[in-house]
Parts: sequence; structure tokens; C-alpha cells
Amino acid sequence: MLAFLLGYFDGDGTIKKDTNAGAIYSNNLEFLTAIKNVFNLGKVSDDKRLVYNPSTNTYSEKNLHTLYLNKRIIKQMMSLGVVSMKRKSVESELIKLNEPVMTKQRMWLKKVLPANFLKQILTTHSPSKIGELVGVDHNTLLKFMKNVYKLNPKDKGYYIKLSYERKQSSAITKLNKLYNERTQHLIEIGEKNPFKQ
Repeated sequence: MLAFLLGYFDGDGTIKKDTNAGAIYSNNLEFLTAIKNVFNLGKVSDDKRLVYNPSTNTYSEKNLHTLYLNKRIIKQMMSLGVVSMKRKSVESELIKLNEPVMTKQRMWLKKVLPANFLKQILTTHSPSKIGELVGVDHNTLLKFMKNVYKLNPKDKGYYIKLSYERKQSSAITKLNKLYNERTQHLIEIGEKNPFKQ
């Protein structure tokens, strides 16, 4: 609610002069839905709005979600101060935002390593090897897999056994061919990595 109040008073919220009603605009549907559920409001609607970008000094039309408020609700929200026990007792599941934070690096990873492709790669390559080949930190890749795709890698023993089997086989076996093809593909992805340090 504090996020709403800050936004309301610095211009992200508006008050209609003729109706004494307010509106919150956001591209985050879950945020507005949480407010709607807590205050028992009407539906969240979609609007096109002109949004100013100060870094480029331009306006662009964006699709935003809108939640309309009446004067009574605005007063009720304003009464929920920073130390209000009522504000703190709002059920956490109503304001929990389930979507993972999509950084530029995660968006790039999602583009070059789609979920099904990554699942296939994980049958032959460990997360640390994938990270090394595409130029991404091992922990960054693990968090990406778990938070964005809800994927859990196989245990270390699986990859150790697989590595041993590859070394014991000839270079022309199906396993080694598949491993080498996928390795080459990951190297090519890594060469185009804009985040490589």
C-alpha cells in the first residue's frame, strides 16, 4: 500500500476532477490485483496510455492495467500508515508477486536457451559446464533455471558418471557425438553473449 501512496502523490496515480475518483496505472497486473483483493474493489481494466521516458525525452504508447478507486477507498488507503498494524496484517499471499524478476541477462538467456532446449542440454551437460560455455556465472544460470523455468538440475553424481562413460567410449559413439554437437552449439551462443565479461 505504501508503494501505491508514493505513486499516487508523485504522479503515477491521478484524481479525476469531476468525479473525485482516482486511478492507479501499472504494467504489473499482480500488484493491482492484490490491491483490488485487499480493498474489495471492482475489476482491473486495460488502457493505452502515453508514458514519458526521461532518458530519451520521448513519449510512447503503452498498454497499462488500471484500477479505479473512489474517495472513500483513497481515504482508507491513506489511513494505513507506515506503522499501522492493519496494514501489516494484510495476508501475504494477497500481495505476493509470483513472477520472477526478468533482468536483461535473464531475457537473453530465455531467448537463447528455451526451456525445452535447456532440458535436453541438461541430459548431457552440467549447469556449471553450460554456464562456462555460454559465458554466464554458474549461480546465475542455476537461479535462472529455478526461478524462470522451475527446472532442477540432476545431481552431481549423474554428471560425474556421464563424464566417465564418455571418456571410456570412443569419440564416434552416439553419446560423444551428441555431447560434442551440443558443446559446439553452446560455444556459438557464448560468442554472441552481450553480457560476457
